[in-house]
Amino acid sequence: MKNTLKLWSLLLTALTLGAPNWAGADTKPDPDYLPPPDPAPVRHRVFSKDGSGPILPGKLRLTLRSNKGSDGTAKFFPDGCRLVSDNFQIIAGKDGVGRFNGFAQLLSPEGKPLFSGQLRGITGLTAQRGDGEKSRRPGHLEGVFEAFDGPIAVDGSSQSGGGSPLEPPVISPKPGPPTEPPPMPPVFTPRGSLHVSFSADLNTKSASPLPLYRAHLDGVLTLPPPPPPPSGEVTIASDHALYPVGATITAIIENKTRQTIYAFDERSLCTIVQLQKRAGEAWTTQFLCPLLRPALLQEIGLGETRRVALQFSQGAVAPPGTYRLALDYFRTKPLNAPNAKAITIYSIPFRVASEPPTDGSVSITTDKAVYQTTDIIQATVLNESNADIQTADHESFCTILKLMRRTSEGWKMTAPCLLLSPTQRVIIKAGERLSVSLPQAVILIYPPPANFEPGDYRLDLTFVPLDAKGQPDGEYQTASSAPFKVVSGTSPPLASGVRGKVTERLMGGAPPQPGIPPLDIVQPLAGARLILKTGDGKEVGRAVSNQDGSFRISAPPGAYQLFALRPTDGGGLPAPGPQAVRIGLGQVIEINLQFLTPLP
Repeated sequence: MKNTLKLWSLLLTALTLGAPNWAGADTKPDPDYLPPPDPAPVRHRVFSKDGSGPILPGKLRLTLRSNKGSDGTAKFFPDGCRLVSDNFQIIAGKDGVGRFNGFAQLLSPEGKPLFSGQLRGITGLTAQRGDGEKSRRPGHLEGVFEAFDGPIAVDGSSQSGGGSPLEPPVISPKPGPPTEPPPMPPVFTPRGSLHVSFSADLNTKSASPLPLYRAHLDGVLTLPPPPPPPSGEVTIASDHALYPVGATITAIIENKTRQTIYAFDERSLCTIVQLQKRAGEAWTTQFLCPLLRPALLQEIGLGETRRVALQFSQGAVAPPGTYRLALDYFRTKPLNAPNAKAITIYSIPFRVASEPPTDGSVSITTDKAVYQTTDIIQATVLNESNADIQTADHESFCTILKLMRRTSEGWKMTAPCLLLSPTQRVIIKAGERLSVSLPQAVILIYPPPANFEPGDYRLDLTFVPLDAKGQPDGEYQTASSAPFKVVSGTSPPLASGVRGKVTERLMGGAPPQPGIPPLDIVQPLAGARLILKTGDGKEVGRAVSNQDGSFRISAPPGAYQLFALRPTDGGGLPAPGPQAVRIGLGQVIEINLQFLTPLP
């Protein structure tokens, strides 16, 4: 018997460790072996959280922690995240049976909004029962939390292809040819979606004077697909952001278009590139070509990257200061098209310093020292250290930079991020330079303010160095740009579009007491989806109403129709019909919409 058990043990060991090498071949891994490519990245992650906290009339506060056995979203939503609502309502009869509803936000442990959506369901009943068992469960809440879908393309195209089945049919406008707006390139907001089942029960063992609940949230986080490749363009950049005096400055020109471009070589140092130095508010071209010969036409082919070196002689070097590169190019040969006009593009500014760049620093520079209130601030972050650094977005205008304004109480951050999406980690590699625009053009759901306030500003970047394994190594640090000014100037006309507020009217229901009229409440509706379309059904913009119900969609002049959808499918509840909109040049049309919600 012992021998039999021993034999079985040996067989199990062999099966566990793998079949023996009967041929006596070398069992070391093949260095030339390449594993099969990874499958497509998983876009769905299991969201499983346990929560606890008070639920009061008008308020819900639940602190969440991962359900270790199932949760696959801990890196997106760490322990300490909170589900909060400031308009949470429970509408129930004396028997405790009814429904609940509210706009809820999922916040990070630091209080930053990650997702927002509608929390709704039933109270006093449960579907988690066996056959023939009672469905009544006093004090029990059961429903769903659905966050807003994304990403959304401004031109109406979605990553999933096709329109949403919830969108209303396109209704043609009144007779008359509508003004066709120019095509808008798609701009994506990097968000996913969250669909979660929600249940909560009153914690009867708690000694707190507040009604504390234990909650369970289980569902699916859908991650957004990768963004589309950038559209074709011509770009110019310097190979460094900081040069010592006398060093060669190399311009990198990339032709990402589908055609050959042309440029004359009569510019700085007889190249096709202009080296321009900033002098106050103006830029002046340096080192113009001294050769007394006709300018030669140079070609840059489609998809080509051209490097142009500006090499200085010992007696003529670029003095310290702030510089940029410029390129005048043509899309057709100027000799074949005498009336062709050159297109001028510019690089991000860089600096020439008296001393060579020092290693071990992270710097921020701006393209100007003085801005008008309507200007866009172009900043450059340069990591000159020997290590990669990690930072995060969702700072000012949802970028990685904090826009700090000098006040009587010190420097204060302005323009906080309003996107209700997860904060994204951003890695800046050693020696890498990153360009940042404030405000950035992708913020279309929550438009930035029309202008900056005059005053003194600076840009801050909070970061932490990473070790060789990509893990944080040391304390968080802050780098700051040199202060710059924003001054008053002539403001351009306000961009055209449509704006307004969305409200919800709750009506009806059984009177709480005899003699008291039925409920009739009008309140702001957050999360409503607004879609602006042309007469032929082409989408030109969309927005999601804020917590106060406000929204805004930018659009060029033309004739449109505005559609309004509930935050969720609405369960067949009525929605406002499409609104005809005609937008003139520089005109912003005000439209207020109201959803009617009859109560049982």
